[in-house]
Amino acid sequence: MRFIVLFAGFVLSAALFTNTWATERKESVRSGAGYATMGVTTVDLSEFNQRLEEQSYPTFSPQFIILGGGGYWQKNKLIFGGEGMALVQSAKTRGTEKSRLSGGMGFVKLGYAFVQKKRLVVFPYLGLGGGGLTYSRYSTVSADFDDVLNGRSLMVETRYRTFLIRVALQGEYRFWKPRQGNRNGGMLVGFQLGYTFPVASGSWRFDETDVLNGPAIPFSGPFFTILFGGGGIHQ
Repeated sequence: MRFIVLFAGFVLSAALFTNTWATERKESVRSGAGYATMGVTTVDLSEFNQRLEEQSYPTFSPQFIILGGGGYWQKNKLIFGGEGMALVQSAKTRGTEKSRLSGGMGFVKLGYAFVQKKRLVVFPYLGLGGGGLTYSRYSTVSADFDDVLNGRSLMVETRYRTFLIRVALQGEYRFWKPRQGNRNGGMLVGFQLGYTFPVASGSWRFDETDVLNGPAIPFSGPFFTILFGGGGIHQ
């Protein structure tokens, strides 16, 4: 947590210095970009899997595939944006039952471009947001409508939600070409590498009802994504 506070202080101090310097020189550089992301992340499922195993249900891998997208606005070296992503992995089967564990995360992020060349940009960022997982288990056998109404058809779906902090490094290579006036634009490719931390303990819910005594899912773990998209800059 101390590192996160120091990081936030660094970004804010750097942003203040950059904007002050640009004002004094009467210069302003503005750019924006949007991108799709694909990668992998790890979520601590040890307690959750233990509870499933105790009831003889299939367990899940802590590794998830990330599919998502994001964007940001940049002024001088200060970067502000957001991104969202889905967490997916394969379903599990036990007899006529199938179970799934999937979810998502979303963040507002603040960063500072400490490397900014003609085509290469690298910046650390701090993301604030939240995430959740949905565990569902259902029968693959056709059910009678009356059984569904009376709750005799097998269908379980519970959701876990929590607040998150993300500390990461993002790098991009911009294939931007001159456009009209002082504008450049085009495609970009890049990567993200970092770690996600939980802010507080999460909670389980079934529809609108709290589920008590549920297993904790810390949502802490590393992640890596590649990104591709496009953007432009005005100087």
